[in-house]
Amino acid sequence: MIIQHLKPNPSKTITWAKGTSQELFIYPPASDFQKRDFLFRISLATVEAEQSMFTPLPGIQRTLMLLEGKHTLTHEGHHTKKLLPFDQDIFQGDWQTCSRGKATNFNLMCREGAQGTLKHIGVSHSEQVVCHLVADVELIYLHTGNATCEDKRLTAGDFLMIEQQSFEQVIINCSNGCDFIQVSIFLK
Repeated sequence: MIIQHLKPNPSKTITWAKGTSQELFIYPPASDFQKRDFLFRISLATVEAEQSMFTPLPGIQRTLMLLEGKHTLTHEGHHTKKLLPFDQDIFQGDWQTCSRGKATNFNLMCREGAQGTLKHIGVSHSEQVVCHLVADVELIYLHTGNATCEDKRLTAGDFLMIEQQSFEQVIINCSNGCDFIQVSIFLK
């Protein structure tokens, strides 16, 4: 098992008319979001307008988890979903999607060749968290709090990237209340 400690890169932040989007992780590493040549991508977006339309992203499956605020996503001709913190919605990037409500979102985008899931892990006090590793690549994003894993000290906004050859687990020690997002990526 290989564990890497990753910090967000502030230069990967894009400002758009209704907020910002910060790229947290892209794979393969040399990929470019604008070229759409990634296999999967993780970003954090702030929506600062009461209503906005999502950018169409054909060929991309999106999983969005609300981190802060309230959000209603309406996918024209498909479904509407109201989200509270740590609720999620899965939809196709080419769907016409309208969002209502100011919010901060955690976004997973997967192209053909990858599938992913998101799981929120909330800890209210100091304790150990066991994350079961089931996918080809696992990323653990620390949204709030401080934690350690092996010799790596994590603060809010940090990632662990775990690549393993068999099903395993990783233990994370929380020094206070923490919120994690576990991203499991299955490569086809």
